[in-house]
Amino acid sequence: MQYIIIRLLKMSFKDKLKTVVDTYSNGDEEVIIDNSEDDLIGAKGFEYKDGFGAKLDINGCWVKQYKDSCWASSIATCARYRNFKKYKYLNGEDVSNKVGVEYGKSSSITKMLEACEEYDLDYKYLGDDKIMSFDKITKNILKEAPVMMISYNNTGGAHATTCVGYTNHGGIKQIIFFNSGSYSITTVEYKSSGTKYSYSNQILTWKRSLYIK
Repeated sequence: MQYIIIRLLKMSFKDKLKTVVDTYSNGDEEVIIDNSEDDLIGAKGFEYKDGFGAKLDINGCWVKQYKDSCWASSIATCARYRNFKKYKYLNGEDVSNKVGVEYGKSSSITKMLEACEEYDLDYKYLGDDKIMSFDKITKNILKEAPVMMISYNNTGGAHATTCVGYTNHGGIKQIIFFNSGSYSITTVEYKSSGTKYSYSNQILTWKRSLYIK
């Protein structure tokens, strides 16, 4: 069997078609597409994107949390989405082990940033109790970059989720996020004073964020 390596990603559809047809006409039985030098290899793209909002296609990227490992699940979900080809089997346990945190235990912003670096996520920390603007959220989503949300209850307990979309129908700003604890997608109204949502019989407020540079 003869193999040929060709680069198709940056070609027009017409050129892609011609290249594949010519390859098979020459008797080559299989074509290997080499995308190894391109950014966002295997990124999942959008479930939808229009003038009223956008939602990232995270099918196959969802990572369920174990005990208090929500932070690790959020990182694994983002890594899978950003580079599905490389990280499609990544899970929270892998992330925890990589940065020396016992699986199932909570962690810190410092450890989250360390894990981001380990998994090719060029993310930074917005700052303590700094509310991310709706404009910055939309820019990240349109860059195909999920935003890591760290929210707090009224006793200081924290929970990490992953913002994967937004809407602004009728002028009402909303965010769409994946909750690894409930293993579900939730849509809530965005508030510049602090977006709130209900989870596990408590009200949490989004206060801290990790986002793409």
